[in-house]
Amino acid sequence: MQITELVTRFYGSTRDFIKPPNWWDETQVLQWSPELHSNFELDQFAKPKTELQLYQQLMSLMDTEAQLRNSCRLIEKEVS
Repeated sequence: MQITELVTRFYGSTRDFIKPPNWWDETQVLQWSPELHSNFELDQFAKPKTELQLYQQLMSLMDTEAQLRNSCRLIEKEVS
């Protein structure tokens, strides 16, 4: 009887965004460029996201970050 050990490794796809210059300035319209995004997709058959989808995802992440920053500031005021 032979027992074989099965080794399972998990590798994930990654997606990195770089905040555009002047990201904090709400009077500016942020322009999308491919340099703001890097990606490693494990599934070679996966359909790539469109530029619009990537822009929307970046804006959503930045909105979430702003909300969390504001929440932290409120908590800091409550504690002090």
